[in-house]
Amino acid sequence: MSFSKKEVFRKRVFVSFLSFFFFSFSLVATKDAFAEKEKLEKTAEVEKTILSWGEFAGDIGLGVIGSNIYTTLQVGADIREGDVSAGIQAALRLKTVSFDEQRGSTVRKEDWDEPSDFAQMIRYLTYGKDLGFLSFGLNLGVLCPAGIGHGTLMNNYNSLVDLNYPHSGFQARVRHKYFGIDFVMDDFVMPKILAMRLEAGFKGFSFGLTGMMDIKAPSVALLDEEGNRRVSNTRKLMVQTDTLGFVGYDFSYTFGNKKGFWIKPYVDNNWAVGHGGGLHAGVKISGKLFSSKLRLTGRAEYRLGWNGYAPEYIDLFYDIQRYQVPLGSSWRERRDGAVDTKLTSLSFFPSVTHGAKWEVGMKYEKLFWMRGAYNLRQGPLGDMAFFEVGVPYGRRWVFSGLVAKTGLFDKDTFASSDGLLAGGEARVEFLRNFYVLGQFRYLYGLNDTGIYTGIVLANLAVGGRWGY
Repeated sequence: MSFSKKEVFRKRVFVSFLSFFFFSFSLVATKDAFAEKEKLEKTAEVEKTILSWGEFAGDIGLGVIGSNIYTTLQVGADIREGDVSAGIQAALRLKTVSFDEQRGSTVRKEDWDEPSDFAQMIRYLTYGKDLGFLSFGLNLGVLCPAGIGHGTLMNNYNSLVDLNYPHSGFQARVRHKYFGIDFVMDDFVMPKILAMRLEAGFKGFSFGLTGMMDIKAPSVALLDEEGNRRVSNTRKLMVQTDTLGFVGYDFSYTFGNKKGFWIKPYVDNNWAVGHGGGLHAGVKISGKLFSSKLRLTGRAEYRLGWNGYAPEYIDLFYDIQRYQVPLGSSWRERRDGAVDTKLTSLSFFPSVTHGAKWEVGMKYEKLFWMRGAYNLRQGPLGDMAFFEVGVPYGRRWVFSGLVAKTGLFDKDTFASSDGLLAGGEARVEFLRNFYVLGQFRYLYGLNDTGIYTGIVLANLAVGGRWGY
């Protein structure tokens, strides 16, 4: 099959748009990985005959970070050559109006005071290859979300929830008809979280082995002379660390056709070294409706834990909770004002815990998707609710949103912002190469007393893009 130069040019323009359409314009955007996933799916279909493309983009906006007004300048580029795709981006935030007592520099120095800040300019760098009998893929970039296996140890991890410490990680996957290997690293500059899973399968049945560790899990926060938790010059909490390891195995069997309707019961048994273990028994279900255009998914899981075991230990909030439990005030009030790390909070779990998880999802072709989940948990972590939606419809506008809350039904926290994480983005193209961008984020950052508090970010920008 051959294409005219005019058709190839149109396809390149379309592919360039798809690349930029799902390319994040904020270093703290919580939707980067979802966008990248959609972009790769779309470009894989459209770009079968186009081996390379690229695009440059930039915008300027005015918004708030906490109590100050900032002007934000952002530039980025996407490029693909054969099996390699890459996206880079840099943002410069300039303090325009200050309402706090800290004058500081004009440039927001927290964005550029650590090696990981520079490495995080790599939004994604992917390589994938299908050799027929074996396929593999590598991804260096932002992790949101990242998980492993059935998600009972690591699920929905996000590397952007800490405003002052966004970082890029590394993922690798190898697949064969009878086996698979998955690997996740949270930060390729200064790694702390490492996870690997080995899987063997035959005719619907699969068996997996998982190992995971936080090699620098905070155990005790260092205090200053006034009794406050100490904060470094780069706005990081100063702590003593320990190594926390997990091991687990799982069984599952898939009934049905993966491309049509299927149901998958599974059982996971995990152990936190020195902190007990847990049993997960669940079922996943997925099927297409209405001429295969609409796919519905669901999941239900029961959880039994003992001796200080926390299901989904590494989750959406982990980059904050590893330093601070709770994110709200309820558990702290019961603990007489004490603030624990996630590692030390395990000692306050009941000897036996029961819990559950429910998850639903919907996707209509490439036009709409949504996903929601609720985790019922006992202990200081509290329950957690999560919902995200995306409407990547058409060429001229797009919308995505995410909201999550931990400790949802704890005392006095239902209507508060304690434990809240949120993000939203809307983009409208008003001319051929120009757009208006609106962004909102509710993330976390350390204050001067070493406590993570919620910070509002908002930005309204105009920009342009040029591709080839």
